[in-house]
Amino acid sequence: MAVCLGVKIGKKTPLKQRYELANVSTFNNQPDRAVLSGIAIADTGQVAILADQNEILTIAEEYANTGFEELRHAVWGAPLPLQNLVRLLLEDYEHHYPGASRNANHHNSAENVNI
Repeated sequence: MAVCLGVKIGKKTPLKQRYELANVSTFNNQPDRAVLSGIAIADTGQVAILADQNEILTIAEEYANTGFEELRHAVWGAPLPLQNLVRLLLEDYEHHYPGASRNANHHNSAENVNI
């Protein structure tokens, strides 16, 4: 989630120190690897990046670092952390799917989240 949020923001933040929280083998399933590979190709503009799994992970980590920072600002210390998280994740939803929240059987809008 943090990687995708960093990509959405469009910013990579280099790590000051690398921790072994995750490595390429953490993303064992094909959808995870496909997303990370796609992000790396889009970031570098080069399909050849697929040959360098460490660089794919570095790109993902840098986007995730940005995403974690955004999550930290939106959630930690906020009066309504879960509502802020939902709003952050859904803020572009209505832009991409106009009217979708009005047509759903349940309310998808962050304003309708009761915590």
